[in-house]
Amino acid sequence: MLQVLTNPLATSNVPSPAVPAPTPKATLANSLDKRVDTTDIVNSWKFATNKVAAGDTTGFSIDRTKETTWTTDIFWDCTVVVIADGKHVIIGHFMALKSTPPLPCVNITDENDAQDHIVGPLEEAQNAVDFLPGPDTGTIAWIITPGSSDSKGYSAVSEWMALQDILQHNIHYYHYKPSGWDNIKEHAPQGKVVVSWAWGNAGGGTIDIFIESNAASTRACYDCNGDPMDCDRSVDDQPKCTPPPPTNTFPTLGPIVTDSAACKICTPDTQSDSTCNPIPSCTIQKPKAQIQLGSSPVHVGTLTGDKLSSSVSNALTSLCPKPSKAGAHASCATHTAEIHNIDYVDDDQYFQDGKLEISVDVSSYNDTTLRDTIINTIAYSVMHGANNTKNCRTQNYLDDQPSGKDGGPTEPKDVTGCDTVSAAGVQWFDKYWRWAEEPGAQDWISAKFEFRKGAAEQMECKELADMVSVVTMMFRQAKIAGMELQDVVEMACEGEFDPNLVLGV
Repeated sequence: MLQVLTNPLATSNVPSPAVPAPTPKATLANSLDKRVDTTDIVNSWKFATNKVAAGDTTGFSIDRTKETTWTTDIFWDCTVVVIADGKHVIIGHFMALKSTPPLPCVNITDENDAQDHIVGPLEEAQNAVDFLPGPDTGTIAWIITPGSSDSKGYSAVSEWMALQDILQHNIHYYHYKPSGWDNIKEHAPQGKVVVSWAWGNAGGGTIDIFIESNAASTRACYDCNGDPMDCDRSVDDQPKCTPPPPTNTFPTLGPIVTDSAACKICTPDTQSDSTCNPIPSCTIQKPKAQIQLGSSPVHVGTLTGDKLSSSVSNALTSLCPKPSKAGAHASCATHTAEIHNIDYVDDDQYFQDGKLEISVDVSSYNDTTLRDTIINTIAYSVMHGANNTKNCRTQNYLDDQPSGKDGGPTEPKDVTGCDTVSAAGVQWFDKYWRWAEEPGAQDWISAKFEFRKGAAEQMECKELADMVSVVTMMFRQAKIAGMELQDVVEMACEGEFDPNLVLGV
């Protein structure tokens, strides 16, 4: 029985699909559950059994004898789709392949984008696990998005779901307001979704879906065959199934894992922690990205957010041409690119003629995708620095327009002015860099920024450490050389960029 619970942000008022769902063979009731099924969504997200990376869409087959959880990377601006029943789970976290930084999302309001970059990956994940939704499978779908449910793109996704015979009342719409990475924290429920399978009576179980809340948005119950059933159905009235294996008092720990690429052997201590020891005479074979930031502050006035990021990205793209051919090294021009007409306050006066100058002091790259990813990372670093509350402040000025019809004293006003990093450099090391005669980066770009007015005494560079996980997703999204990047991005606040600096191995 599908039971819609008490999450006040969740709604299932979706547009009617163009293709009506067939009459179900077994009707699923939609009564309100008297219980409120809860979890600690932060811990469930943190220690989920399976996590789908941003930019990926993955299908899973449920082992109904094991309690399992699924989740995805934190979402703050992109669409996430969850489809689940008693046999399978699909999760997609939809980011665009090519767009402006920092982490472009598939535009669900655009019909073509939704069809190509949401429906397409969902179909691939569906086929990969032989997932065949239908009216008698009790399949539940959630479209979690900042986009409108009235858009053609949203309709394309929900209509595709209807074509899979997912009942209309089981297709749910969850709208959230984009908040930006700076307002999303790992210790808060925002930006998190968790799908949970829990073993129940007589071999059946429940699928609970939690969205930005400790209270489940929906619950559905299934028998031991994975078919939908009434959650209040008695044990004697359920199919006779082989009982699940007994639950151990102590959790079953995973096997010892040998990671040759990382040169370590890890022995599980608990379900979430392991003790790792190095493999003697082993050289690590993992790629690495490294960021260095200049901690001297540079004022950017009121130019912040996406406008600052896109302006920096466009300026660097104009300075750094694509390599002439595959494998050929290129470098950026040495002249300065300028961003004009920036609003700022100086000496209690409001000006609109600020200028941010951008130059590249050192660079070398031989791959267009790497160039674009490095540029996007630099642009994101600049934007993230100017978005940090400790690097922004209220600035007062006197409006030179008289406050009354007959003239009068100037009126005091204020704006928020921000500082950002004075330099940002990114280096890329391929997986074999440690084997080179002179180990070092293969590709790098370092940019410097100058503004003529205003600056705080010291840049709060340490506050930027939480952007590392986002930058890791950038490199993972780019899928450079087909590599899956995990925990390879490091950051340091340095006064000067050093292309030969290696933060770690």
